[in-house]
Amino acid sequence: MSSMVRWHNQPVAQILSRADLQRRWQCGSASFFQRAEVDGLLIARRYARTVGYFWKDVWSFEGGQPKTELLEAYRADLLTPDELASMCPMQPKTLIRKATAGRIPHRRVGRAIRFVPYEAERWLKNWS
Repeated sequence: MSSMVRWHNQPVAQILSRADLQRRWQCGSASFFQRAEVDGLLIARRYARTVGYFWKDVWSFEGGQPKTELLEAYRADLLTPDELASMCPMQPKTLIRKATAGRIPHRRVGRAIRFVPYEAERWLKNWS
């Protein structure tokens, strides 16, 4: 067993706080988290006085587990449609429409559409 502190068989460094998720998603309020937890969509784990979330639970909430080879890439903070629009010649509304139609890989955070930077860059390279 490693000397790393573990909590529920997960390294403590792999646990995200609400502040971490708000930074990752660029959205989320106390009531947002409370509704997601009450509905069983986001599983909160308590550690001392802190509430934390495991990556696997966060990814499930966002829409599913990434492929094993993409685990590290999926840990990056997500892009908003505005941020992705600044990287390509499309409007945010167009990107949202393409994402909901399944033409751009994306994640959902509540009603918000977000993009994994790695997947967005890969999509931009293939898009012409």
